[in-house]
Amino acid sequence: MKAKRVIALLLILILVIAALCGCNKKESEASGTTAGSENESNFNQAIEYSSTILATEKKSDYVIVIPESPSEYIQFAATELQTLFCEATGVELPILTDENAVVAADGKYISVGRNKLQAEGGIKCDYKIYRESGARLVTKGDCMILTGASDEGALYAVYDFLKVLFDYEFYDVDAYTLTKKETVNVPVLDISDIPDIDYRMYGDYQQYDRAGGNEKHAFRLRYKVYGQGYAIDGHAATQIVSEAQYYAEHPDWFSNETGTFGGQQVRQLCYTNDEMTEQFIKNVEDILTEKPDTTAISIAQADVNVWCHCAKCTEAMMKYGNGSPNLGSVTQNLFVNKVVKAVDEWLAETYPGRNMTYMILAYHQTEMPPSHKDESGNYVANAPEMILPDNVLVQYASIYTDRNVAFKDNSSESGTIRAWEACTSNLQIYEYPAHYTHVCMPYDGLHVFADNLRFAHELGFKSYYMQGNFNTESSGFTPLKIYVASKLMWDTSLDPMELAYDYIDHCYGDAAPYVREFFDLLRTQMAYLRAECNYGAAVFETGVTTTNWPLATMQSYQELFEKAYKAIEHLKRTDPEQYEVLFRKIMIEEMFVRYVECSLYLNVYTDEQKVKMIDEFEMYAMKYGFNCYSETQPMSEVIANWRAQIQA
Repeated sequence: MKAKRVIALLLILILVIAALCGCNKKESEASGTTAGSENESNFNQAIEYSSTILATEKKSDYVIVIPESPSEYIQFAATELQTLFCEATGVELPILTDENAVVAADGKYISVGRNKLQAEGGIKCDYKIYRESGARLVTKGDCMILTGASDEGALYAVYDFLKVLFDYEFYDVDAYTLTKKETVNVPVLDISDIPDIDYRMYGDYQQYDRAGGNEKHAFRLRYKVYGQGYAIDGHAATQIVSEAQYYAEHPDWFSNETGTFGGQQVRQLCYTNDEMTEQFIKNVEDILTEKPDTTAISIAQADVNVWCHCAKCTEAMMKYGNGSPNLGSVTQNLFVNKVVKAVDEWLAETYPGRNMTYMILAYHQTEMPPSHKDESGNYVANAPEMILPDNVLVQYASIYTDRNVAFKDNSSESGTIRAWEACTSNLQIYEYPAHYTHVCMPYDGLHVFADNLRFAHELGFKSYYMQGNFNTESSGFTPLKIYVASKLMWDTSLDPMELAYDYIDHCYGDAAPYVREFFDLLRTQMAYLRAECNYGAAVFETGVTTTNWPLATMQSYQELFEKAYKAIEHLKRTDPEQYEVLFRKIMIEEMFVRYVECSLYLNVYTDEQKVKMIDEFEMYAMKYGFNCYSETQPMSEVIANWRAQIQA
């Protein structure tokens, strides 16, 4: 028995070696590419195909090969490739690990990820070039290698591969394109696909509810959901050292000033307190020990516009803050430098090779950086102590900016961003593509965040984050904005309006023409309001007025929605499931009109009509997840106010 096993293992080894030789014997020539030098993207080049058959008549000799211990990204990538390839060709390709793969001697495999087959094929991906997201696709002989400098990049290489073969395009959780083919030949690949913005993140209710509470939606759109990979995220500093746990015994660890968030009084930490800093470091180490697979942690301030102004903090701010006692970024940077140095030293000793990213915010009291212009007009840090390590990610979250003006056209914002570059090499733009006072009200930010993304790319930023509404569904074409943003974050040269129309055409079925007309009319109205009333300029803006949204305008929108519903009516009989999908999409946008009518125009309707309007709004709000009418206030409150009005 032992002899048979040895012989079997030797046969497997011979086959694998033969496969690798098969790959090397037919090294394919890349036509007109720059990818071989690994210096830029060339994904949009014309693809040639070899005479080798990849699949035909629902048969294939190929297998998918992955590393023996695949990550979540690689497992998902292999499954996506297997599933979508089968849908397009009728062939379900086997998935084998590189340790146990028994492939044919002519080397017919599709390699996914950084495995032994990629290494022995001589395919390298320099992390400095490809970073977290860059994809590399290479054909070696009859073999196809889909990889990246990270496993995330390998996933995107799979999607690029599916794009090449079947024109695959993912739009939403229930909408994608995939061309079916009877016969598929092996493509001749030598492709690099490197995004303009490497670290792309979007946070919204859509991922947590409609996308099934998982990351698949984000994976397919090539971005990270909020907090993905973080040991702890958000406004985490006062979670790491919490007021509830420490304030009673250590009030000097916290600011005397308090701010209100979610109805609660919240204090900031005193960042110059040495005892608090020691406890903070210990708690961070404990968190990272509990979560050994994480690669990032937030140590960002609490979400209130107050700061510690004790004598020590004030002294530091006066010393390093251009003579101002209110530059919170001074004490934040001093604190962060101490924490990062200590934790990194601990990591090097305890978890050798484990690298950590630390996230902080340029926000409220920390929005302005501790830097100044020198005699040459260049921004420089006020002192070496104000410069942050490369592994500290600074999220520039300018909550008070005019959101109708792109950063490049706002001298104050562009100046502040450039000033921060004197203190950090790792700056991220933090965008707000939503209303936070009335989530049903639309916000048209396509024209701004497309420019902001291009501006970020021009400055060499590798990170961008967009924050929608986390805790509630919202009107205003949120899924469309997520799609457009995800595409622009990858390629800032794309046209946002072309992307938006493409989304509508593929996601609304027979109702698409009417939804597109509503989309255009809505954007026209918001453009007028921006020009005449500066509508949408502030994050926290009501804007729910009869001047902004006349009843006649609302009724014209309603007519379009009625046409949209009528266009999909036939699906009730032929495809009830698809009918519900499309009805839901349309109703989510119509909730804006219903919200305005209930908020402003109940007085023009009969008592019976008023009750029906409110009842229907409440029914759809509960059914589709309109949990809040503002960032923190429940929708039930505004519905109760409507009912009180008609009962008065």
